[in-house]
Amino acid sequence: MLRDQAELEEAVGDALLGRDDILGDRTDPKLGTAGGEWSHWEYTRRSTIAVLYLLIVGSFVGYVCYTYALKYLPISTVALYAYVNPVIAVMLGALVLNEPFTPLMVVAVAIIFLAIWIVRPGSGSAQTPADTLRN
Repeated sequence: MLRDQAELEEAVGDALLGRDDILGDRTDPKLGTAGGEWSHWEYTRRSTIAVLYLLIVGSFVGYVCYTYALKYLPISTVALYAYVNPVIAVMLGALVLNEPFTPLMVVAVAIIFLAIWIVRPGSGSAQTPADTLRN
């Protein structure tokens, strides 16, 4: 739960002012043009919805949640999202879009969960970045 409106506004502001997406936005079209990819481009309703979904959910909502989590969870816990994110993406693809979920993927997911179990944070001793700054 949000502790107050200012925290949400701060997270949204961070997402809107993020600079890491700008370089990709300027570089990707140039690389695609150099590679002759414009001839393969198709504008469909489905592709538009997919791009809008990635922009809104994948970038904006994800970054706001990540920024919020950094403020209230230990860094060691938040860092685990990098392990869990691909698992969620593959499982959603299999469930929602009927993409293949092969035995090799099951092994990969098991390895990821094993890695999470190995590096999982200790119980209650870690501080959040906000706690570290206050001390």
